[in-house]
Amino acid sequence: MVLLHVKKTDELQFLYETPVASKVDDVVEDLVEIWNAQIQIRRLCDSMEDLALYGPAKKPDKQCIDTYATDDWGNLINDKIPRGPHYCMDPTGKRTGEAPEPRLAEIITKEISNAKKVSNSKEHVERKQVCVCARVCMCACQRARSRIRVKASKKAVHTTAI
Repeated sequence: MVLLHVKKTDELQFLYETPVASKVDDVVEDLVEIWNAQIQIRRLCDSMEDLALYGPAKKPDKQCIDTYATDDWGNLINDKIPRGPHYCMDPTGKRTGEAPEPRLAEIITKEISNAKKVSNSKEHVERKQVCVCARVCMCACQRARSRIRVKASKKAVHTTAI
């Protein structure tokens, strides 16, 4: 068995174990798949953090900082937009600012920490754990996505029933 240490920075690294008889093309394909899966997990975690803080994303044509929101005729409408109880303005203008209720934000934060455990390669490398495979990374990514969808849909059903 050969142990490969793939590293770009201290945070972006992982160990990969492969048999000596493996073809180079197969190993490179697996390494690229793992690398891309880890990057997907990191991007998903960043998006989930923004979701917990600032709520869902705006449509691309409606993205702007809320203090500069205008109607179709160019008039400022910031004062006319109703805000929810958990409003927190997104400084980038890409999200609505309607943050989820604190309990749901806590669940999202918990899912973020679970997903980060899989992609925390530095810790795995320091302990010399060889548990990185593309399937594990993709499963973590899918699990986080599906749990957020389920929690969000339950919240939507609950709020529409009220």
